[in-house]
Amino acid sequence: MDQLQALRDAKIALKRERSRIPGGVMIEQIAGKWKGFRQMVNNWLFTMDADPLEDIHNRLRRLEAAFLQSEARRRGAAEADCSTRVGTG
Repeated sequence: MDQLQALRDAKIALKRERSRIPGGVMIEQIAGKWKGFRQMVNNWLFTMDADPLEDIHNRLRRLEAAFLQSEARRRGAAEADCSTRVGTG
């Protein structure tokens, strides 16, 4: 708990020190503008995609198809195994 408080105090002291340094304010302003720009680009790219979940939907369809095929193979093998047992009895 003391370490956590010490980290918080150090972060607050660093922010105070940055505000005293003339370049520190400029760095924070640039960082804020860059963050806003990055969010704007991400939002724009997100809206450009017709269906952002299309890749997930395609993967689910392929997984379902593979599962159904494996189930069909298992049933086919089980039926073949049962028919051979019945024929030998």
